[in-house]
Amino acid sequence: MPAPAMLKAPRPTTARQQPTASAITYGRSNSVANSQAVMSNASVARAMQAAPPIGGAPRLDPERMLLTGQDAGGNASVAGFAQQTMQRAGGGRTAGCAPPPAMTCPPATSCPAGVINQVAFPVASSVLTAAERADIASVAAAWHAAGSGIRVRVDGYASVEGRCDRNWLLSCRRAQAVAAELEHPTGGVPGVPRAFIDVFAHGGTSEFSPALPPNRIATISIPGLPPTPPTPPTPLAPACALPVLLGANDGGCRKDPDFGHFDFPKITTSSEAKLTAWAYHLHGRPFRSWVTNFECELELDIVLRGLAGGEGHAAFAHFAAGTGRDVEHRTGSSTLANLATASPSFRATLAKVKKAIEEQLRDQAAAGAFDPCALSLQPPPETHFTFADGTTLKAVIGGTQGESVFLTRFTGSISARTYSLDLEFEICDDFGVDEDDLYAPGLFAFWVLQHERSATRYAPFVHRLVLTATLSGAF
Repeated sequence: MPAPAMLKAPRPTTARQQPTASAITYGRSNSVANSQAVMSNASVARAMQAAPPIGGAPRLDPERMLLTGQDAGGNASVAGFAQQTMQRAGGGRTAGCAPPPAMTCPPATSCPAGVINQVAFPVASSVLTAAERADIASVAAAWHAAGSGIRVRVDGYASVEGRCDRNWLLSCRRAQAVAAELEHPTGGVPGVPRAFIDVFAHGGTSEFSPALPPNRIATISIPGLPPTPPTPPTPLAPACALPVLLGANDGGCRKDPDFGHFDFPKITTSSEAKLTAWAYHLHGRPFRSWVTNFECELELDIVLRGLAGGEGHAAFAHFAAGTGRDVEHRTGSSTLANLATASPSFRATLAKVKKAIEEQLRDQAAAGAFDPCALSLQPPPETHFTFADGTTLKAVIGGTQGESVFLTRFTGSISARTYSLDLEFEICDDFGVDEDDLYAPGLFAFWVLQHERSATRYAPFVHRLVLTATLSGAF
């Protein structure tokens, strides 16, 4: 008793047409079709053949450049890049411009093969969701399982609306975001070394769908590997039904001396002297038996109101009524419970519980399967409220006598090494006093009323805090 004093699932990859077309359409969307100009292989070749040599440079060989993508010296040519881009145009590619100089990804000149994962993005975004990060972690795990010597290809795409140069940059950022997560997965699993990852940008495209959203993607390709199934945390079917008790320590509720009522307990000479001094100095009476019930009630109520406001008066009124019934306080519906849930003392308890559970989940994952019903917190950490938690909690609850912890929900992913669970804490406190509490105003009146004044009134009772909390993280 108190001392009143004081992994987003990857969508199936859309089949893409084989490169067949020999022309590229310049223009950002079909809505500006009248401004489009079509260049065929032949027209490119004729223009290049007719162009006079510059200075002493050799005349360009258009056939070589169109077929090989190289000039006479074997160097990559703009025409070669244009031709390779033309070859990809048959899938619905809309190339509005060349890649901007600021782009740090190489532009793709071929279609990826062996796509095993596809990541979708919101408009103008390259941010990964938690589920997508879990999927990418699964790809990294698959890469290691396959022998870890295979090259991984990441391709980024953008939809065709907006400025062409910005779409190039956006597709690059999407590919780089996926590559960075592959290299260093958020869940802590081993990643794919950067030396084994090839990153390409495709700019704005409509090759996956005429609609815009399906083109806002990045793909991961590992030739020879089967598609990776989604691995977001999923509810388990435990052997026991939830909720399950993880641990309990309730040996003191209703059993300690502070729960005695109208029992005239024998106390020490020192305690007798304290009570006599209280009666004389605070109430002007030579014996405590001469202090009236009304005076004791007034003293106790004033102290509790001063420390805990309405919560203190409510506790006093329930005690004075003498019913002895438990009072329940639940997170979300009770001021006391909300204060307790947010208190430093309860947060410290949660930190201990989180550490203990994550150690057990780590061991279960190493064994190959989660079993939430096997988790244990026996005995659970004890939660006691001090003045650091506020005078309301200290005055009305203070030290507690029992605590039980229940697991009410659990999800987890071994491959992503993540989990999420809900806990319910039941903490009981005897609202009563014993001889050890005789040290401050309010407590003397409390002790006299509870132990010496009435068999039908001033009965101790139990405050039962029901606090809920969600824990999640990686292990």
